[in-house]
Amino acid sequence: MEKHAEAQNHPPTYTEAMVDVPPQYPMNPGYPPQGQPVQGYAQYPVYQQGYGNPPVMQYGNSVTAVIQTQPMIQGGQNATPPPDHMCGAIFVTLCCFWPTGIIAIMKANDARCSMARGDVVSANLAARSSKQMINISIIVGIIVLIVCGLILGLYIGLVLTHLY
Repeated sequence: MEKHAEAQNHPPTYTEAMVDVPPQYPMNPGYPPQGQPVQGYAQYPVYQQGYGNPPVMQYGNSVTAVIQTQPMIQGGQNATPPPDHMCGAIFVTLCCFWPTGIIAIMKANDARCSMARGDVVSANLAARSSKQMINISIIVGIIVLIVCGLILGLYIGLVLTHLY
């Protein structure tokens, strides 16, 4: 019975709920409008937003100017990004020798991340290290392939000699 009575009680409508809203307060007339000078206070310079140097303020008779130059990266701002060798690293991981291939992938990723943050020197070092790991993977992969071929050839040769 109680559930039936609760189902008939609907929530109040929007206009019924707005009856208990407190009145809006008027703006305080003691505060000046924003962006207008205030009477009785010292006027400070207003800086424009954006880049640039703020105006030099003089206190007394001395003027001090501070100039700071930004460091240049080696190779200039237009340095070409080094190749990260990610495709080669993935290829040697899948096809040649996976332990050094994984290291090559990690170094290639380091080269990408270094270049993304603008560190050209670290990107060059990581790319060079990735290329070395790729070359090591290829060489080890070829050596393993030759050794496996020799072992397989010897095994087949021994099996064939014992059959006849």
